[in-house]
Amino acid sequence: GSATINANSTGAGKGGTVNVTANTGGGAGTIVSAGTISAKGAGAGIGGTANLVANSSATLKVNDTINVSAGTTGNGGNITIRNEGVAAGNGGIIVSKNLTANATGNNTTGGNIVIDAVSAGFSSGAVTIDPITFSANGAGTTSKGGSIALRAGTAGVEIGRASCRERVSQ
Repeated sequence: GSATINANSTGAGKGGTVNVTANTGGGAGTIVSAGTISAKGAGAGIGGTANLVANSSATLKVNDTINVSAGTTGNGGNITIRNEGVAAGNGGIIVSKNLTANATGNNTTGGNIVIDAVSAGFSSGAVTIDPITFSANGAGTTSKGGSIALRAGTAGVEIGRASCRERVSQ
Protein backbone atom coordinates (compact mmCIF):
# COMPACT_ATOMS: atom_id res chain seq x y z
CA GLY A 1 0.00 0.00 0.00
CA SER A 2 0.96 3.62 -0.01
CA ALA A 3 1.14 6.17 2.77
CA THR A 4 0.34 9.87 2.81
CA ILE A 5 2.54 12.35 4.65
CA ASN A 6 0.87 15.72 5.28
CA ALA A 7 2.48 18.79 6.83
CA ASN A 8 -0.08 21.21 5.40
CA SER A 9 -1.04 24.45 7.09
CA THR A 10 -4.60 24.86 8.28
CA GLY A 11 -6.30 28.23 8.31
CA ALA A 12 -3.64 30.65 7.09
CA GLY A 13 0.03 29.92 7.30
CA LYS A 14 3.18 28.37 5.91
CA GLY A 15 3.29 24.70 4.96
CA GLY A 16 5.39 22.54 7.24
CA THR A 17 8.59 20.58 6.68
CA VAL A 18 8.91 16.90 5.79
CA ASN A 19 12.36 15.31 6.17
CA VAL A 20 12.98 11.73 5.07
CA THR A 21 16.58 10.54 5.47
CA ALA A 22 18.07 7.11 4.79
CA ASN A 23 21.42 5.67 5.62
CA THR A 24 23.31 8.49 7.28
CA GLY A 25 26.17 6.08 8.07
CA GLY A 26 26.81 4.74 4.55
CA GLY A 27 25.71 1.53 2.85
CA ALA A 28 22.65 0.53 0.85
CA GLY A 29 19.76 2.13 2.78
CA THR A 30 16.78 2.93 0.61
CA ILE A 31 14.10 5.57 0.26
CA VAL A 32 11.13 4.59 -1.87
CA SER A 33 8.49 7.30 -1.69
CA ALA A 34 5.31 5.34 -2.43
CA GLY A 35 2.79 7.83 -1.10
CA THR A 36 1.90 11.49 -1.50
CA ILE A 37 3.99 14.04 0.38
CA SER A 38 2.26 17.37 0.92
CA ALA A 39 3.47 20.51 2.74
CA LYS A 40 1.17 23.15 1.26
CA GLY A 41 0.52 26.61 2.60
CA ALA A 42 -3.01 27.81 3.37
CA GLY A 43 -4.59 31.25 3.09
CA ALA A 44 -1.75 33.75 2.67
CA GLY A 45 0.84 31.09 3.55
CA ILE A 46 3.89 30.13 1.52
CA GLY A 47 4.57 26.55 0.51
CA GLY A 48 6.49 24.30 2.86
CA THR A 49 9.56 22.09 2.40
CA ALA A 50 10.07 18.43 1.45
CA ASN A 51 13.56 16.91 1.76
CA LEU A 52 14.33 13.33 0.70
CA VAL A 53 18.02 12.59 1.31
CA ALA A 54 19.93 9.31 1.02
CA ASN A 55 23.63 8.49 1.39
CA SER A 56 23.34 5.21 -0.43
CA SER A 57 24.47 2.86 -3.15
CA ALA A 58 20.76 2.03 -3.62
CA THR A 59 18.44 4.06 -5.87
CA LEU A 60 16.30 6.78 -4.27
CA LYS A 61 12.86 6.39 -5.88
CA VAL A 62 10.03 8.91 -5.89
CA ASN A 63 6.92 6.98 -6.94
CA ASP A 64 4.22 9.45 -5.88
CA THR A 65 3.57 13.20 -5.98
CA ILE A 66 5.21 15.86 -3.84
CA ASN A 67 3.36 19.19 -3.49
CA VAL A 68 4.71 22.23 -1.59
CA SER A 69 2.57 24.90 -3.24
CA ALA A 70 1.40 28.13 -1.62
CA GLY A 71 -2.04 28.79 -0.19
CA THR A 72 -4.30 31.38 -1.83
CA THR A 73 -1.46 33.93 -1.88
CA GLY A 74 2.22 33.24 -1.37
CA ASN A 75 5.50 31.90 -2.73
CA GLY A 76 5.99 28.27 -3.66
CA GLY A 77 7.95 26.01 -1.32
CA ASN A 78 11.08 23.89 -1.76
CA ILE A 79 11.61 20.26 -2.80
CA THR A 80 15.06 18.66 -2.48
CA ILE A 81 15.72 15.09 -3.57
CA ARG A 82 19.36 14.12 -3.05
CA ASN A 83 21.41 10.89 -3.13
CA GLU A 84 24.97 11.59 -1.97
CA GLY A 85 26.17 8.00 -2.46
CA VAL A 86 28.77 6.03 -0.48
CA ALA A 87 32.19 4.54 -1.22
CA ALA A 88 30.50 1.50 -2.84
CA GLY A 89 28.72 3.75 -5.34
CA ASN A 90 25.70 5.97 -5.86
CA GLY A 91 22.40 4.37 -6.84
CA GLY A 92 21.13 7.64 -8.28
CA ILE A 93 17.55 8.92 -8.34
CA ILE A 94 14.40 7.93 -10.23
CA VAL A 95 11.43 10.33 -10.22
CA SER A 96 8.21 8.99 -11.73
CA LYS A 97 5.53 11.37 -10.38
CA ASN A 98 4.84 15.11 -10.49
CA LEU A 99 6.70 17.59 -8.28
CA THR A 100 4.87 20.88 -7.60
CA ALA A 101 6.12 24.08 -5.92
CA ASN A 102 3.77 26.71 -7.36
CA ALA A 103 3.13 30.25 -6.13
CA THR A 104 -0.30 31.87 -6.05
CA GLY A 105 -1.36 35.52 -6.16
CA ASN A 106 0.35 38.58 -7.63
CA ASN A 107 3.95 39.54 -6.91
CA THR A 108 4.96 36.05 -5.80
CA THR A 109 7.68 33.62 -6.85
CA GLY A 110 7.48 29.94 -7.69
CA GLY A 111 9.40 27.59 -5.43
CA ASN A 112 12.57 25.58 -5.98
CA ILE A 113 12.99 21.96 -7.06
CA VAL A 114 16.43 20.35 -6.76
CA ILE A 115 17.21 16.79 -7.84
CA ASP A 116 20.86 16.04 -7.08
CA ALA A 117 22.82 12.78 -7.45
CA VAL A 118 26.26 14.42 -7.40
CA SER A 119 28.53 13.45 -4.54
CA ALA A 120 31.45 15.48 -3.26
CA GLY A 121 33.34 12.51 -1.82
CA PHE A 122 32.09 9.44 -3.73
CA SER A 123 30.94 8.50 -7.21
CA SER A 124 27.96 10.41 -8.53
CA GLY A 125 24.76 8.72 -9.72
CA ALA A 126 22.35 9.03 -12.62
CA VAL A 127 19.00 10.83 -12.54
CA THR A 128 16.10 9.25 -14.43
CA ILE A 129 12.87 11.16 -14.92
CA ASP A 130 9.81 9.36 -16.25
CA PRO A 131 7.01 11.17 -18.17
CA ILE A 132 6.02 13.72 -15.53
CA THR A 133 5.80 17.46 -14.88
CA PHE A 134 7.96 19.55 -12.57
CA SER A 135 6.20 22.81 -11.78
CA ALA A 136 7.62 25.88 -10.00
CA ASN A 137 5.28 28.44 -11.55
CA GLY A 138 4.56 32.01 -10.58
CA ALA A 139 0.87 32.94 -10.64
CA GLY A 140 0.02 36.59 -11.37
CA THR A 141 1.05 39.25 -13.84
CA THR A 142 3.87 40.45 -11.55
CA SER A 143 4.99 37.00 -10.39
CA LYS A 144 8.12 35.06 -11.31
CA GLY A 145 8.73 31.41 -11.96
CA GLY A 146 10.91 29.51 -9.52
CA SER A 147 13.90 27.28 -10.27
CA ILE A 148 14.40 23.65 -11.24
CA ALA A 149 17.89 22.10 -11.01
CA LEU A 150 18.90 18.59 -12.09
CA ARG A 151 22.41 17.37 -11.23
CA ALA A 152 23.81 13.97 -12.14
CA GLY A 153 27.18 12.28 -12.45
CA THR A 154 28.83 11.07 -15.64
CA ALA A 155 25.87 8.78 -16.31
CA GLY A 156 23.87 11.94 -16.92
CA VAL A 157 20.20 12.83 -16.76
CA GLU A 158 17.69 10.74 -18.66
CA ILE A 159 14.41 12.50 -19.32
CA GLY A 160 11.50 10.50 -20.74
CA ARG A 161 8.70 12.69 -22.03
CA ALA A 162 9.01 14.91 -18.96
CA SER A 163 8.07 18.55 -19.06
CA CYS A 164 10.71 20.54 -17.16
CA ARG A 165 9.56 24.13 -17.33
CA GLU A 166 9.47 27.47 -15.64
CA ARG A 167 6.56 29.71 -16.55
CA VAL A 168 4.44 32.52 -15.25
CA SER A 169 0.68 31.91 -15.55
CA GLN A 170 -1.60 34.87 -16.05
